Parts: sequence; C-alpha cells; structure tokens
Amino acid sequence: MNSVQLVGRLATEIDLKEVTGGSKVCSFILAVDRSAEEADFLILPTTQETTYGLLAPGVVVLVDQALAAESRARLEVQTPAAVRPLPEPHELF
Repeated sequence: MNSVQLVGRLATEIDLKEVTGGSKVCSFILAVDRSAEEADFLILPTTQETTYGLLAPGVVVLVDQALAAESRARLEVQTPAAVRPLPEPHELF
C-alpha cells in the first residue's frame, strides 16, 4: 500500500450519501495538474462529513490517501481521503 498526498482543485460539488448502517460517505472529483495543458481527474471518497457543504468547486485542497496498485494501470483506493483546504497560491506570500 502507498500513501500519497495530492494537491488539486475540487472539480465538482461534494456528494454526500448514506450507506448501510447509517454512516455517511462523501465523494468528489479532484483535478490534479499533470502539466500546463493536462490534468488528471480522480474520484475520491472521504468519511469527513465536515467537508460537505464547506468546500466548493475550484477550491485548492490537500488530500492524504492510501492507494494499492493492482497493476501499473489500475490503482485501488484503500482508505477514505483526508481533505484539507489550502490557501490560494497568491495568499501564501
């Protein structure tokens, strides 16, 4: 299993669903720049209900995620993402 940190922008609203047993899971699409012209779009789950309604599309976030590689072409999410909003790059200075 690999632990990764991704910085990207939320590409969608956060979707909140109730699952078996009454627990809730949020999911979202994260846009991560690959280059100036390309981005990867990743669908990620989180159990942090606090992210629902607080983060909007376009917000820059840091995501901590555990992934397992089934093959070189396929990654499987192993744990829910931990999501933290980051300041806009111009706000860092």
